Amino acid sequence: MTKCKQCNVIISDDISVCPLCRCAVESGDSIRLNEYPDVRLATRRMKHVCNIILLAVLAASAVLIICNIAFYSGSWWSVIPVAALLYVCFVFRLLTVSSKGYRIKVFLPMILAGLLMLIIDMETGFYRWSLNYVFPAEILLADVIILILMLTNLKNWQSYIIMEIAVTAAAAAMLVLWAAGLVTSPVISIIALGVSALMTAAAVIIGDRTARSEIKRRFHIR
Repeated sequence: MTKCKQCNVIISDDISVCPLCRCAVESGDSIRLNEYPDVRLATRRMKHVCNIILLAVLAASAVLIICNIAFYSGSWWSVIPVAALLYVCFVFRLLTVSSKGYRIKVFLPMILAGLLMLIIDMETGFYRWSLNYVFPAEILLADVIILILMLTNLKNWQSYIIMEIAVTAAAAAMLVLWAAGLVTSPVISIIALGVSALMTAAAVIIGDRTARSEIKRRFHIR
C-alpha cells in the first residue's frame, strides 16, 4: 500500500509513482489510515474538570461553615453560599458529563433552583416570596417549555402529557400550601394552576384517542 502526498489518495498497488500525477509516493510502512477520534477522551477530561471543581466547592464550603461556626452571631448564613456552590457544581456536571436525557437536564435544574430560592428565603426571614412568586413562576415556565416541546416534536407530542399532568399536580399543591397558610399571595399560583389545567385538558381533548392511550400506558390502565 502506498500514498501520494500530492493527490492525498491511498493506492493499493505496490508502485513507486502515482498513476494520477506521476509524482513519487510514500511507502506503506509510513502510512496511517484515518481513525475515528476517541470521543470518550473529551468526556474523561471534562469529568476530571468536574472532580476538581467539586473538590474546590467542598473545600470552600468547609471554610465557610468553619467561619460561620467561629463567628456565629445567631444566623447560619453559610447555608446560602454552600447551597449555591453545590447547585452550580451539580448543574455543571449534569449539563457537561451526565448521560441523562434532555428532560432531566431541563427540569431538574429548575426544581433545584426553586429549592435553592426556598433556602435563601428561609435564611433571610422567610417572607415567603419563594412560595408566592418563584414556585408559581417556575410552573408557568415549565408549561411554556412543555408547549414548545410538543410543537417541535409533533410526531411524539403525546409523550409530554404525563409531564404536563405532573406540572398541574405541582400547581394544585401550591393551592394546598395556600390553604395551609404557607402561601400568602396566591394570585400567581391560581394563574399557574389555570394555565396548567387548561393545557392538560387541551392535550387530552385535542389528542383524543392518542392522548388517552398514552395516559393508560403510563399509568398501566387497561
